[in-house]
Amino acid sequence: MTIYVGNLSYSVEAKQLQSLFESYGAVSKVSLPMDRETGRPRGFAFVDMENAADEDAAVAGLNGTELLDRTLRVNKAEPKENSGSRSGSSRPAFNNRNTSGDRGGAGAGAGRGGERSSFRGSDSYTNDRGGERRSNNNRNKRYDD
Repeated sequence: MTIYVGNLSYSVEAKQLQSLFESYGAVSKVSLPMDRETGRPRGFAFVDMENAADEDAAVAGLNGTELLDRTLRVNKAEPKENSGSRSGSSRPAFNNRNTSGDRGGAGAGAGRGGERSSFRGSDSYTNDRGGERRSNNNRNKRYDD
């Protein structure tokens, strides 16, 4: 049987919680989750008691009491729900998408080395930088000849 204990002071220790709950019955485990970044308690705990009657008595007796100048919130812990983790996610699958990593299309530059040109017609293009209009057939022709 698990009890949720909320609104805890960050300075509370598992030993303090264990002694507080042992006055209502046998405590099998006290879990005080720590923040990964700061290393301090997250402000809540879980207490496992061996007997359901003792659990009910602890919830009734400790809810609303004070510990280290904080009013405790004590109730029966509810099972953890799936919070959208990657495994077993309820997100819809994208069946019609190409999953090979190729997005299709030519992309930026279209294989032209980043030259900014716009296509006009099928055989010619103009350079957006004010270049002259040339036929695609003469595209590789040198002008200094």
